[in-house]
Amino acid sequence: MCQLISGRDNIANKVGPLWVGPFEFTVNSEKYSTDSIMLDIHPPLPDKVKNGIWIRLANFKDHSYLIVEQRIANEWTQSNDENSFTISTSSEGLDFAELNQQLFEQQNLNISSSRTASNSQVVDEEDAFGSGTVQYKISTYKFSKEDDFKGFNLTNEYFENLPEGYELNHIEIN
Repeated sequence: MCQLISGRDNIANKVGPLWVGPFEFTVNSEKYSTDSIMLDIHPPLPDKVKNGIWIRLANFKDHSYLIVEQRIANEWTQSNDENSFTISTSSEGLDFAELNQQLFEQQNLNISSSRTASNSQVVDEEDAFGSGTVQYKISTYKFSKEDDFKGFNLTNEYFENLPEGYELNHIEIN
């Protein structure tokens, strides 16, 4: 049985830096404690925004993380035949933005791991069954800098399938 002695009520409800810990807990009568860690809390994605992309950089220890989140509004399709009527959505054929990893690594960066997850989300609770749903994808790229890394500005050219007219906000990797 694990009992959390301190910090169990800390909730990240403000944007910005947040120190968490140290935590102390007991497992089988043995006490353990952790170090403190500083988290950089980012704002949540905007409510009710059905089409959008958010790209940000986070740093932790000797690694950096490029985080790409995107929502694409669902389009409902309907079909019917003699015996049934169907209404559905599908993520098939959606073009989510993707980092061009080869071009990114040409800047003397090494992507050591990447992770992608996608799902359906309701962004408009008042229209949960209608047009208030979206397809959502998050991709996280963990990377490190080679000794001869000089720094650069991340621009649209490092991505494929960006939404039409999207202009990447200034992200400097140094």
